[in-house]
Amino acid sequence: MAVISVGLLILVVSYLQIKKLRQQKKKKDLYVFLGLMAIASYLSIGQLLNIYIPNPTNGLRMIFSPINTWLYQLMS
Repeated sequence: MAVISVGLLILVVSYLQIKKLRQQKKKKDLYVFLGLMAIASYLSIGQLLNIYIPNPTNGLRMIFSPINTWLYQLMS
């Protein structure tokens, strides 16, 4: 029931915002809104369905850990 409620809320907000952005002919803003709304929808519905959503800091740690090690060895 909660997923349906959130889905309907997303649809209503999206409809109203898209209608407004189309009337003002703001295509770039419309694309940004759609992208951010898609991400927000995925995260909120995923949270309700208990889907594993990875933590972004784990990815950053994986990227910067070798750089940290290299800099530490360079400075020692």
